[in-house]
Amino acid sequence: MTRVKVITTGIILLSLFFFITNCKKREYQAIIGSQAPDFTLTDLDGNKVSLSNYKGTVIIIDFWATWCPPCKDSIPFLEGLHQRYREKGLVILGISFDGDTDTVRNFRKKITMTYPVLMGDDRLKNDYGLIGIPEMFILDRNGILKHHHLGFDDSLPAQIEKEVMELL
Repeated sequence: MTRVKVITTGIILLSLFFFITNCKKREYQAIIGSQAPDFTLTDLDGNKVSLSNYKGTVIIIDFWATWCPPCKDSIPFLEGLHQRYREKGLVILGISFDGDTDTVRNFRKKITMTYPVLMGDDRLKNDYGLIGIPEMFILDRNGILKHHHLGFDDSLPAQIEKEVMELL
């Protein structure tokens, strides 16, 4: 076998390995129409918060990080939703994937973010099948996953608000 064929075969096998390992079936992946995976995470004050505590409300779970520009763009929109609809039963849970609570706490002090912020973990990434951030899930009052959004741009606010209004 020529050296070129050996290198090409190696690249193909390596690519196939990465494809298979990245496409393997996960233990659980959040699916629209199914019950949202429950979790218990720590908030920025060290308190334990469970998703199940919010049963009976419409919930937006926003997975984000302080270093992510689209995440930063989505926060003012989510804060506005929180202010407008919390009395009607909307809960927003911001789940940060920053490794350091102090970083998130300092970030929160610089911006207006009055909804709960929790610290995410690797299990949660797997349970929800996350592939990027920001990533949002909208749950109905029974904890059923109704909508999913990956990324954030100017086209999403109106759509997300409409989806929330239909569930309230």
